[in-house]
Amino acid sequence: MTTRSAADVWNLGDYQKLAFENVIVGERLCAALAIPAGARVLDVGCGTGNTTLAAARRRAAVTGIDIASGLIARGQQRAEAEGLTGIDFQVGDAGSLPFADASFDYVLSTFGAVFLHDQQAAARELARVVRPGGTIALTAWARQSLPSDVYHMIHGLVPPPADAPLPAYVWTDGPRAAELLGPYCSAIVIGHHDVDACFPSADAMFDNHAQNYGPVMNGMSRFTADQRVAFRAGFIEILGRYNRATDGTLIARYDYATIVATRAGGHGLTQER
Repeated sequence: MTTRSAADVWNLGDYQKLAFENVIVGERLCAALAIPAGARVLDVGCGTGNTTLAAARRRAAVTGIDIASGLIARGQQRAEAEGLTGIDFQVGDAGSLPFADASFDYVLSTFGAVFLHDQQAAARELARVVRPGGTIALTAWARQSLPSDVYHMIHGLVPPPADAPLPAYVWTDGPRAAELLGPYCSAIVIGHHDVDACFPSADAMFDNHAQNYGPVMNGMSRFTADQRVAFRAGFIEILGRYNRATDGTLIARYDYATIVATRAGGHGLTQER
């Protein structure tokens, strides 16, 4: 069985057919932070550019970086369509950012950096590239949320390896956020929010994920026939639990958290090569 790289997984399908549902997340984050014109902003794990574009609309000087070249290309297309010139899109690894220390005023990541396997290294890199007094702002799906329930359902079908990383939602727990960011930051604030995904039906949402969401596509390619049937049934059952709609359609609630931290002074961070 072929093992795909992380970049290859995220280049599967057409991720923008899901990503546009989270446009509001990046807009809310940039507005809440009151990012001013001219601020130096880095969007880590930028995907197709939702938060990158939100910051650029505020006339910040924005860099977006993602491991998947296909997602970067779509982000560039979206920026060009809106006339947002000057965004620096780069293909690169969020776990080893190609930027000098203290290069940015704001380092953002919406559902990106929190998925890195080495969470301590991720926190260190985010802190390294933001200036003292600058802001790190992340989003992650909540511990009690639709994506987290799907995560656990999948691991019920296929147990994770013994060395599997902690789930991304642990970033939303106060003690874990403090453990990861506390060595570098003087203040950490966690907020709770939600966003909707709207489809004609639960079946339509499942099909959209199965055809366009790289991690789901990659996982399903490794399932047995029985596991694929169980996965579909489990996914649709979870969607029913989070459905706000009363008219037979689907308005699926996605609960997420923001983790906002203020960078303290120096700490002598230097990127390890």
